[in-house]
Amino acid sequence: MLVTKRLIERYNVRTADVGRLEVGTESNLDRAKSIKSYLMQLFTAEGNYSVTGVDCINACFGGTAALMNSVAWMESKEWDGRLAIVVGTDVAVYENGPARPTGGSGAVAILIGPNAPLVFERGLTATHMSHTFDFYKPDPKSPYPLVDGKVSIGSYCEAFQSCCRQLEAKVLKFTGSETSVKEIFDHLIFHSPYTKLVKKALNLVYDEAEMSSAELIRDIESSSWLGRNLGNLYCASIYSNLCSLIHCEEGLLNKRIGMFSYGSGLASMLFGLKVVGSLQEIREKLCINSTLKQRVKVSPADYEEALRIREGTFGKADWTPKPQLVHHLCPGVFTLDHVDASFRRFYSCK
Repeated sequence: MLVTKRLIERYNVRTADVGRLEVGTESNLDRAKSIKSYLMQLFTAEGNYSVTGVDCINACFGGTAALMNSVAWMESKEWDGRLAIVVGTDVAVYENGPARPTGGSGAVAILIGPNAPLVFERGLTATHMSHTFDFYKPDPKSPYPLVDGKVSIGSYCEAFQSCCRQLEAKVLKFTGSETSVKEIFDHLIFHSPYTKLVKKALNLVYDEAEMSSAELIRDIESSSWLGRNLGNLYCASIYSNLCSLIHCEEGLLNKRIGMFSYGSGLASMLFGLKVVGSLQEIREKLCINSTLKQRVKVSPADYEEALRIREGTFGKADWTPKPQLVHHLCPGVFTLDHVDASFRRFYSCK
């Protein structure tokens, strides 16, 4: 709710001018009612009930599915001239063990419309889909996934390599030139559960000397800086990495950005963006530095206790969050007030 509200306010968007709102997530608690339906409160409060779109769910790929659906809507005969907003949001938590420190929580909101400084390059898209059990959430009573780390790493790298080969074949077909992915794009951005996985994927397209070059190291640092500060964000991860690149790098005009999105199970896509205008307004309105400074440090013991409380309330009815879990949140944040006996969840702005 907060990230959508901030996007609307910072870009002076009239809610009546939004015709599509779609959410990508894997952290939904209700198997019928979408997270998007909660966000509709921001629009119906001002009389706009005509907003198409629901939730897209497939592990970390849901945000990209929502994004592509919204772009396709804008390119179709159904488009009525209004804007679209795509939200990627998740809570990434793991059972006690080595994966727990990689977890995170966050959301991104993306405004889509004409005359944008960052545009999709249609045709520069490759998709790899398959059936795996690398990461999945079969137990509706548990907030934690089941993860096969070895299969997950292999599936991620295989999907990236497949997308690269497809895209290179497309370029060869339409231009007659043999071109590698590293030559097609000036920057590559990845869904990144952790930075080492990104480096494993890059090893598939760069040789050892190139991997150790200062330019590539800087590129990796720029696009993963925010992720290293926030942890894994699932559906929001790849787009927070795009925000990271925009925040860290100023010379992006006319550059092509390759985006590799991956969701376990599995669904993946490599697609292209091009910077055709100044990103200064986006950079300023992201407010990354000031937002990071608002974070509150807690001890590992307090974090473990918060997760124990979440385990006990996950999927439960008739409970209210303990005050100590929300007292440190900054003004303007939406918080869960209560879950009633009918499992209805009620939120308010702090």
